[in-house]
Amino acid sequence: MNGTGSGPAPHADPNPLRSRARRRRRVELLAGWVVLVVLVVALVAGGPWLLVIPGLAVAALVLANTVAAATGRGPEEQALTPGRLSRAAPDRDPVAVPATWAPRRHAPDRHRHEGQLRWGDGRLRFTVERAAAGRRTTAASPLSGMCLLDAEPWELRLGPAPTLWRPQLVLHHGADTHVLDLCPGWDLAGVGVGVLLAAEWHHQLEGVGVDTATP
Repeated sequence: MNGTGSGPAPHADPNPLRSRARRRRRVELLAGWVVLVVLVVALVAGGPWLLVIPGLAVAALVLANTVAAATGRGPEEQALTPGRLSRAAPDRDPVAVPATWAPRRHAPDRHRHEGQLRWGDGRLRFTVERAAAGRRTTAASPLSGMCLLDAEPWELRLGPAPTLWRPQLVLHHGADTHVLDLCPGWDLAGVGVGVLLAAEWHHQLEGVGVDTATP
């Protein structure tokens, strides 16, 4: 108890980015539920049955994201803490997060691959996850298990800083472009949450020596 006789202060999240991303997810999920309710009311009021199709799509996304938020499985749970990449020792304590790789923005699904973005040993890597039953993007991928990016900071160049219109982390390695989404495609809050996560990776990669000038 403190001197005023009130109870102890609520526990603060030690990761400010994760706390901010959680708040943004809650706001965007609330907006999703509002859209869903509006569609249901429109149908009940005699609206066109064509509204059933977007209604079902919105319902699936909202429910999936509600479960992810409630169970702590959202990508915001792996948000970087301040200075995390700089603190990763050259030979231990790596940082690894799920991501989706593409060779360019708006690439079709067949060119998108889920895997792991990893910073460790002074190198940044992206490895496509191995094929597993039920995983649409990688189950039949010939790139399963392959490392698509493996470079030291001086070999890389950062693309434009992530924004709401471009929420991906973009890297250039020689003539190759790597576009990395830190939120899965089904994530209704992918834009709002993803831009926060990608912006922090962009900032911290700059801090460990990645050039910000585009080729």
